Amino acid sequence: IGEVCKNAFSTISDTTLAPADSILSRSWFVNSQLVGNGPQLAHRFTQSGANQIVLSLQTEDGCAYELSQSVDVPSAAQASFEASTSFGVPGTEIDFVNRSQGGESYSWVINEIPVSDETDLNRVFTEPGNYEVQLFAFSPEMCSDTTDIEVLIRQPEVDLKVEEIQLQEQDEQFSSILVSLFNDSNLPVDNLRFTIQVEDQLPTRNRINEFVGIGERRILELEADVPNAAEYICVQVSAIYDSDDLNPEDNEICISAELAPVIE
Repeated sequence: IGEVCKNAFSTISDTTLAPADSILSRSWFVNSQLVGNGPQLAHRFTQSGANQIVLSLQTEDGCAYELSQSVDVPSAAQASFEASTSFGVPGTEIDFVNRSQGGESYSWVINEIPVSDETDLNRVFTEPGNYEVQLFAFSPEMCSDTTDIEVLIRQPEVDLKVEEIQLQEQDEQFSSILVSLFNDSNLPVDNLRFTIQVEDQLPTRNRINEFVGIGERRILELEADVPNAAEYICVQVSAIYDSDDLNPEDNEICISAELAPVIE
Protein backbone atom coordinates (compact mmCIF):
# COMPACT_ATOMS: atom_id res chain seq x y z
CA ILE A 1 0.00 0.00 0.00
CA GLY A 2 1.41 3.37 -1.03
CA GLU A 3 1.08 6.63 0.87
CA VAL A 4 -2.42 7.09 2.24
CA CYS A 5 -4.31 10.32 2.91
CA LYS A 6 -7.98 11.19 3.15
CA ASN A 7 -9.46 12.38 -0.18
CA ALA A 8 -6.28 11.45 -2.04
CA PHE A 9 -5.70 8.54 -4.40
CA SER A 10 -3.48 5.73 -3.12
CA THR A 11 -2.04 2.80 -5.06
CA ILE A 12 -2.64 -0.68 -3.62
CA SER A 13 -0.79 -3.59 -5.25
CA ASP A 14 -1.27 -7.36 -5.11
CA THR A 15 2.12 -8.99 -4.48
CA THR A 16 0.81 -12.58 -4.35
CA LEU A 17 3.08 -15.22 -5.94
CA ALA A 18 1.30 -18.25 -7.42
CA PRO A 19 3.67 -20.02 -9.85
CA ALA A 20 1.86 -23.39 -9.74
CA ASP A 21 -1.73 -22.12 -9.89
CA SER A 22 -2.15 -18.89 -11.81
CA ILE A 23 -4.50 -16.22 -10.54
CA LEU A 24 -7.65 -16.04 -12.65
CA SER A 25 -9.43 -13.04 -11.09
CA ARG A 26 -9.13 -10.48 -8.29
CA SER A 27 -11.72 -8.46 -6.42
CA TRP A 28 -10.85 -5.52 -4.17
CA PHE A 29 -13.13 -4.44 -1.30
CA VAL A 30 -12.74 -1.38 0.91
CA ASN A 31 -14.98 -1.34 3.96
CA SER A 32 -17.08 -4.17 2.41
CA GLN A 33 -17.66 -2.30 -0.87
CA LEU A 34 -16.40 -3.65 -4.18
CA VAL A 35 -14.09 -1.00 -5.62
CA GLY A 36 -12.11 -2.71 -8.41
CA ASN A 37 -10.20 -5.65 -9.81
CA GLY A 38 -6.81 -6.28 -11.36
CA PRO A 39 -3.32 -6.52 -9.88
CA GLN A 40 -3.37 -2.84 -8.81
CA LEU A 41 -6.03 -0.59 -7.34
CA ALA A 42 -6.07 3.23 -7.37
CA HIS A 43 -8.44 4.19 -4.59
CA ARG A 44 -9.43 7.50 -3.01
CA PHE A 45 -10.10 7.09 0.71
CA THR A 46 -12.97 9.32 1.80
CA GLN A 47 -13.05 8.07 5.40
CA SER A 48 -10.30 8.86 7.88
CA GLY A 49 -9.29 6.38 10.58
CA ALA A 50 -9.29 2.58 10.16
CA ASN A 51 -10.24 1.28 6.70
CA GLN A 52 -10.46 -2.46 5.98
CA ILE A 53 -9.05 -3.63 2.65
CA VAL A 54 -9.91 -7.12 1.40
CA LEU A 55 -8.47 -8.84 -1.70
CA SER A 56 -10.39 -11.88 -2.98
CA LEU A 57 -8.49 -14.20 -5.37
CA GLN A 58 -9.68 -16.97 -7.71
CA THR A 59 -7.12 -19.33 -9.28
CA GLU A 60 -7.30 -21.37 -12.48
CA ASP A 61 -7.62 -24.58 -10.43
CA GLY A 62 -10.73 -23.17 -8.71
CA CYS A 63 -9.13 -22.24 -5.40
CA ALA A 64 -10.30 -19.12 -3.57
CA TYR A 65 -8.22 -17.01 -1.22
CA GLU A 66 -8.99 -13.91 0.79
CA LEU A 67 -6.43 -11.49 2.16
CA SER A 68 -7.26 -8.55 4.42
CA GLN A 69 -5.37 -5.63 5.87
CA SER A 70 -6.39 -2.62 7.94
CA VAL A 71 -4.95 0.77 7.04
CA ASP A 72 -5.14 3.91 9.15
CA VAL A 73 -6.02 6.89 6.93
CA PRO A 74 -4.96 10.27 8.38
CA SER A 75 -7.10 13.33 7.85
CA ALA A 76 -5.92 15.82 5.27
CA ALA A 77 -5.67 19.54 5.83
CA GLN A 78 -8.51 21.65 4.45
CA ALA A 79 -7.06 24.50 2.42
CA SER A 80 -8.91 27.83 2.47
CA PHE A 81 -7.94 31.49 2.19
CA GLU A 82 -9.44 34.93 1.68
CA ALA A 83 -8.12 37.73 -0.52
CA SER A 84 -8.55 41.43 0.22
CA THR A 85 -9.55 41.77 -3.45
CA SER A 86 -9.38 39.66 -6.60
CA PHE A 87 -8.87 42.45 -9.14
CA GLY A 88 -7.13 45.76 -9.60
CA VAL A 89 -4.75 47.91 -11.59
CA PRO A 90 -0.95 47.49 -11.82
CA GLY A 91 0.54 48.26 -8.42
CA THR A 92 -2.39 46.77 -6.49
CA GLU A 93 -1.35 45.22 -3.16
CA ILE A 94 -3.37 42.18 -2.08
CA ASP A 95 -3.39 40.39 1.26
CA PHE A 96 -4.13 36.65 1.21
CA VAL A 97 -5.22 35.44 4.65
CA ASN A 98 -4.93 31.72 5.35
CA ARG A 99 -8.12 30.16 6.74
CA SER A 100 -7.06 26.52 6.42
CA GLN A 101 -7.88 23.88 9.00
CA GLY A 102 -5.59 21.06 10.10
CA GLY A 103 -2.55 22.52 8.32
CA GLU A 104 0.96 22.48 9.74
CA SER A 105 2.87 23.85 6.74
CA TYR A 106 1.91 25.75 3.60
CA SER A 107 3.02 26.66 0.12
CA TRP A 108 1.82 29.60 -1.98
CA VAL A 109 2.06 29.29 -5.75
CA ILE A 110 1.32 31.97 -8.37
CA ASN A 111 0.97 30.84 -12.00
CA GLU A 112 2.68 27.54 -11.08
CA ILE A 113 5.69 29.30 -9.48
CA PRO A 114 6.21 28.80 -5.71
CA VAL A 115 6.51 32.19 -4.03
CA SER A 116 6.24 31.62 -0.27
CA ASP A 117 5.94 29.03 2.50
CA GLU A 118 4.61 31.51 5.07
CA THR A 119 1.16 31.11 6.62
CA ASP A 120 -0.22 34.25 4.92
CA LEU A 121 0.80 36.03 1.75
CA ASN A 122 1.13 39.70 0.80
CA ARG A 123 1.75 40.48 -2.87
CA VAL A 124 2.02 43.58 -5.04
CA PHE A 125 0.97 42.87 -8.63
CA THR A 126 2.95 45.24 -10.86
CA GLU A 127 2.09 43.88 -14.31
CA PRO A 128 -1.27 43.40 -16.07
CA GLY A 129 -2.39 39.81 -16.44
CA ASN A 130 -4.40 36.92 -15.06
CA TYR A 131 -2.84 35.33 -11.99
CA GLU A 132 -3.79 31.97 -10.49
CA VAL A 133 -3.02 32.10 -6.77
CA GLN A 134 -2.90 28.66 -5.13
CA LEU A 135 -2.51 27.62 -1.52
CA PHE A 136 -1.28 24.14 -0.62
CA ALA A 137 -1.92 23.12 2.99
CA PHE A 138 -0.13 20.11 4.52
CA SER A 139 -1.18 18.18 7.62
CA PRO A 140 1.44 16.82 10.07
CA GLU A 141 1.35 13.55 8.06
CA MET A 142 1.98 15.64 4.88
CA CYS A 143 -1.52 14.99 3.59
CA SER A 144 -2.30 17.99 1.41
CA ASP A 145 -5.23 19.95 0.07
CA THR A 146 -5.26 22.90 -2.30
CA THR A 147 -7.50 25.76 -3.32
CA ASP A 148 -7.06 28.72 -5.65
CA ILE A 149 -8.52 31.98 -6.91
CA GLU A 150 -7.89 34.04 -10.04
CA VAL A 151 -6.60 37.58 -9.70
CA LEU A 152 -7.26 39.98 -12.58
CA ILE A 153 -4.85 42.91 -13.03
CA ARG A 154 -5.48 45.30 -15.93
CA GLN A 155 -4.93 48.83 -17.08
CA PRO A 156 -8.44 50.17 -16.46
CA GLU A 157 -10.77 50.88 -19.37
CA VAL A 158 -13.76 52.29 -17.53
CA ASP A 159 -17.15 52.29 -19.24
CA LEU A 160 -20.10 52.72 -16.88
CA LYS A 161 -23.62 53.38 -18.07
CA VAL A 162 -26.53 54.75 -16.06
CA GLU A 163 -29.42 53.13 -17.90
CA GLU A 164 -32.49 54.09 -15.92
CA ILE A 165 -33.74 55.91 -12.83
CA GLN A 166 -36.70 54.81 -10.74
CA LEU A 167 -38.19 56.55 -7.74
CA GLN A 168 -39.15 54.48 -4.72
CA GLU A 169 -41.79 56.23 -2.66
CA GLN A 170 -40.87 56.60 1.01
CA ASP A 171 -43.81 58.68 2.19
CA GLU A 172 -46.14 61.37 0.91
CA GLN A 173 -43.29 63.87 0.55
CA PHE A 174 -40.11 62.00 -0.43
CA SER A 175 -38.85 59.18 -2.61
CA SER A 176 -35.47 57.44 -2.84
CA ILE A 177 -33.65 56.73 -6.11
CA LEU A 178 -33.04 53.35 -7.72
CA VAL A 179 -30.41 53.36 -10.47
CA SER A 180 -29.91 50.68 -13.12
CA LEU A 181 -26.13 50.57 -13.74
CA PHE A 182 -24.33 48.54 -16.42
CA ASN A 183 -20.59 47.86 -16.18
CA ASP A 184 -19.01 47.56 -19.63
CA SER A 185 -15.49 48.12 -18.26
CA ASN A 186 -12.62 45.63 -18.52
CA LEU A 187 -12.54 45.36 -14.70
CA PRO A 188 -15.16 44.84 -12.03
CA VAL A 189 -15.96 47.83 -9.86
CA ASP A 190 -16.70 47.80 -6.14
CA ASN A 191 -16.39 51.47 -5.26
CA LEU A 192 -18.74 53.92 -7.00
CA ARG A 193 -19.38 57.63 -6.67
CA PHE A 194 -22.80 59.03 -7.54
CA THR A 195 -23.65 62.72 -7.88
CA ILE A 196 -27.36 63.55 -7.54
CA GLN A 197 -28.80 66.83 -8.77
CA VAL A 198 -32.40 67.64 -7.85
CA GLU A 199 -33.61 70.78 -9.62
CA ASP A 200 -31.39 73.73 -8.68
CA GLN A 201 -30.40 72.40 -5.26
CA LEU A 202 -26.76 71.81 -4.37
CA PRO A 203 -25.59 68.39 -5.66
CA THR A 204 -25.39 65.55 -3.15
CA ARG A 205 -22.89 62.75 -3.38
CA ASN A 206 -23.18 59.05 -2.57
CA ARG A 207 -20.30 56.62 -2.30
CA ILE A 208 -21.43 53.01 -2.64
CA ASN A 209 -19.30 49.92 -2.01
CA GLU A 210 -21.14 47.45 -4.22
CA PHE A 211 -19.53 44.84 -6.48
CA VAL A 212 -20.53 45.06 -10.14
CA GLY A 213 -18.80 42.47 -12.33
CA ILE A 214 -17.68 42.82 -15.92
CA GLY A 215 -20.75 42.90 -18.16
CA GLU A 216 -23.05 42.92 -15.13
CA ARG A 217 -26.16 45.04 -14.59
CA ARG A 218 -27.16 46.01 -11.04
CA ILE A 219 -29.99 47.95 -9.45
CA LEU A 220 -28.53 50.23 -6.74
CA GLU A 221 -30.38 52.29 -4.16
CA LEU A 222 -29.00 55.77 -3.52
CA GLU A 223 -29.25 57.51 -0.17
CA ALA A 224 -31.17 60.59 -1.25
CA ASP A 225 -34.54 62.02 -0.34
CA VAL A 226 -36.09 63.39 -3.51
CA PRO A 227 -39.14 65.62 -3.04
CA ASN A 228 -42.09 64.08 -4.80
CA ALA A 229 -42.82 67.49 -6.31
CA ALA A 230 -39.36 67.80 -7.94
CA GLU A 231 -39.47 68.68 -11.62
CA TYR A 232 -36.24 66.98 -12.73
CA ILE A 233 -33.47 64.72 -11.40
CA CYS A 234 -29.94 64.05 -12.71
CA VAL A 235 -27.71 61.17 -11.60
CA GLN A 236 -24.04 60.81 -12.59
CA VAL A 237 -21.68 57.93 -11.78
CA SER A 238 -17.90 57.46 -11.72
CA ALA A 239 -15.60 54.65 -10.58
CA ILE A 240 -12.66 54.95 -8.20
CA TYR A 241 -10.05 54.32 -10.90
CA ASP A 242 -7.40 56.73 -12.13
CA SER A 243 -8.86 56.63 -15.62
CA ASP A 244 -11.43 58.60 -17.61
CA ASP A 245 -14.59 56.87 -18.75
CA LEU A 246 -14.55 55.75 -22.38
CA ASN A 247 -18.09 57.02 -22.94
CA PRO A 248 -18.70 59.84 -20.43
CA GLU A 249 -22.00 60.73 -22.09
CA ASP A 250 -23.39 57.44 -20.66
CA ASN A 251 -22.38 58.32 -17.08
CA GLU A 252 -25.30 60.65 -16.49
CA ILE A 253 -29.03 60.54 -16.98
CA CYS A 254 -31.52 63.35 -16.38
CA ILE A 255 -35.24 62.82 -16.28
CA SER A 256 -38.40 64.63 -15.42
CA ALA A 257 -39.64 63.47 -12.05
CA GLU A 258 -43.14 63.36 -13.49
CA LEU A 259 -42.02 60.77 -16.06
CA ALA A 260 -39.87 58.67 -13.70
CA PRO A 261 -41.40 55.30 -12.80
CA VAL A 262 -42.51 55.28 -9.18
CA ILE A 263 -42.36 52.09 -7.08
CA GLU A 264 -44.63 52.19 -4.09
